[in-house]
Amino acid sequence: MSMIYVQRKLTNSVLSPRKKQLIRLVGQLGSFYQHPSKSIKWRFEYYFKHYSIQYPAKLMLQARGRGIMNYLNRFAAVRPPDAMGGLSQGGPREYGDYWFLYKMVRKRKPRIIWEFGSDNSTIILAKALFDNGYGFLYSMDAIEKWSQSTRDSIPVELRRFCQVIYSPVEEVTYNGTPGFRHSILPKIIPNFAYLDGPPLTPERQVAIDLLEIENQLPDDFFLVIDDRKTNTRFLNEHLKRQYVFRSRVRHVQPVFELVR
Repeated sequence: MSMIYVQRKLTNSVLSPRKKQLIRLVGQLGSFYQHPSKSIKWRFEYYFKHYSIQYPAKLMLQARGRGIMNYLNRFAAVRPPDAMGGLSQGGPREYGDYWFLYKMVRKRKPRIIWEFGSDNSTIILAKALFDNGYGFLYSMDAIEKWSQSTRDSIPVELRRFCQVIYSPVEEVTYNGTPGFRHSILPKIIPNFAYLDGPPLTPERQVAIDLLEIENQLPDDFFLVIDDRKTNTRFLNEHLKRQYVFRSRVRHVQPVFELVR
């Protein structure tokens, strides 16, 4: 069955306009749709259920991210060859993570973002602020080499929306749990945070920075954590204010939304 035929069948079937648009954008789905024993509807539903973490998210970034893939590629092109988080090194959920971050910043329109750990996500967050037309990102990195690399590689158009800060970590103990705390934090409190740093060790699996400013967080505070299960559990146990928690297991990217 040809790809053109499959796309025509999918486009003409009973699908939402958004799904039809995504199918038109896919272009190359390879042999996935050649499965002879399954209906086109089944293949389509299977694709969106099992592959939507990567491919539609990437398509949404391309179609609705206002050139964001171009910014990511420009960022990656000038980074050192051994840079962490290169686009070619990302797992199948990377684009889903990027699309979620971009979408949340565009929707929630935060004025101040704190990011722990700079990388591709720095570009995503800064580009979302750029598209919003306001806001500022403070990105803290505990490793001087990578903070400098990110700082030097950010496309010039985005630089007025972000600052990358080299912030070494200190070893601390919080309620009997060994962890890390950044030594340098911005003076201004965030209403959006992305926790993807610092690098952890087997002995120290949590960062406590947000706990120490919790009583100052604004009512619209929103936290996204990138695949840090121990740190997520730790925050869930020690945050004192009321939050709506969503595990987002499929994306391994839980969120805390402050209620009061």
